Amino acid sequence: MTFCIRKRLCIYFILVFVCCLFINQFLHVFNQDRFSNTILQLTPLPYQIYKESNDKYTKRNTTIISNVTCPVSKRHRSRSQAPIALATFPGSGTTWLRYLIEESTGYLTATIYDRDNENFKGSTFKDGRSIAIKTHLMYNEFKTPHPFMLEYGKAIILIRHPRNSIIAEVNREFSDNPLGFMDLSWNGETSDRPRSGRPRSIRTPLLKKSVREKIRYNPKRSVQKMANECNCSTRTMGRLVHDDLGLKSYKFRKAQLLSDVNKKRIEKCKKLRERFRDGRHLDILFTDEKLSTVECSFNRQNDRVLCSTSKGISPVARIVKRTQKPASVMVWGGITATGRTSLVFIDQGVKVNPEKYIQDILEGGLEPWATPHFQGRHWIFQQDSAPAHKSKATQTWLKDHFPEIISPVEWPASSPDLNRMDFSIWSILESKACVKPHKSLEALRASLVREWHLIPQEVLSASSDCFYKRLSSCIQAKGDIFEGLV
Repeated sequence: MTFCIRKRLCIYFILVFVCCLFINQFLHVFNQDRFSNTILQLTPLPYQIYKESNDKYTKRNTTIISNVTCPVSKRHRSRSQAPIALATFPGSGTTWLRYLIEESTGYLTATIYDRDNENFKGSTFKDGRSIAIKTHLMYNEFKTPHPFMLEYGKAIILIRHPRNSIIAEVNREFSDNPLGFMDLSWNGETSDRPRSGRPRSIRTPLLKKSVREKIRYNPKRSVQKMANECNCSTRTMGRLVHDDLGLKSYKFRKAQLLSDVNKKRIEKCKKLRERFRDGRHLDILFTDEKLSTVECSFNRQNDRVLCSTSKGISPVARIVKRTQKPASVMVWGGITATGRTSLVFIDQGVKVNPEKYIQDILEGGLEPWATPHFQGRHWIFQQDSAPAHKSKATQTWLKDHFPEIISPVEWPASSPDLNRMDFSIWSILESKACVKPHKSLEALRASLVREWHLIPQEVLSASSDCFYKRLSSCIQAKGDIFEGLV
């Protein structure tokens, strides 16, 4: 069965090529200067030819001819008239057209092929006495116009859909019937057709129904476990789930926990979007802190080791070691659409209170960088609602030293998905700086500083421009999680 389908497909593509070549050559011949006659193009309706007797052919199902008076007797034309070519690609329905012409006009038709002589009385009249001469020949083996074509004065071109013509010609080649016919039961597809043989014993409708009910009861199911439960292979179960049931697997995602009060952040997002329209969000300096350890960071899903077999991989190459309390350091940083601050490190175990935050981060790290960077231009300071950030001392200092700030009352609580440091920059920095474990905190600091300055400015600008879009997405999600909408 598979071999026959492949054989038919090969013949199908070969005949497509021949059909295109035939049309190109025919138009080339009749576009010569010696032919100034009009070419009639006929596009027949779909039909199927059935042989009823030795000299009668008729059509069924579609075309209906009514109110037509056909001549009772058939005759030939005068010899003085130039022959007319009935030129088509094989399988286009020329035989049916010949029968239609003879029955409707009373004139005989001819053909250059001996296999059609027994069905039409005028098949041998090739000297112009027939109203049309059937031919498929355009060129001979020397790439010149065939002698028959040079004798024609006019031509009738019968054009049929290439797919139907090719199928009819294939059926003629592989059947005893000299006439090609369109097999309406084959639509050109290679999918399984009803056939005899052993029916399916594993991937049955009963198993499909059982698996559908299991997934409906608990969508968090493993294909391998379901295969073990149903006593079939994992490949068979995968085909049943993906092909038969049309299901796809989706990963779980981590997101910030939002309470009913936090979901009301939609009101704050609306105010921020109204406040920073017309591109003012590009003037915001986003800041945040992150805890970094000396251990290697890796992505469980995307970080892989390529090898021919699992035994060929060293255990050291696949294992990422972890300790209970690794050495760590707190990192503070900020970015804007036009640059980035210097990193500020806070040692492990040091409590960040308002005084420490103002002295080491704001006065020691941010203010010395912001003054030469902005050079008097207006900019906006942003931070989250950590206790040291929203204290009265910190807020008073910020209002006295910076041109504009986003206060804790204005910034939505529990919204790391709005701060580009959280949803973008920290992950990029960690993936670059913590590719391998560090031997000491000094090595970790050096790696973080080096990779921090290597982040392209285009990345910072793009992530800065996402802020306004994320505000709109949060409003669209009515304050709920919106990561899938961005």
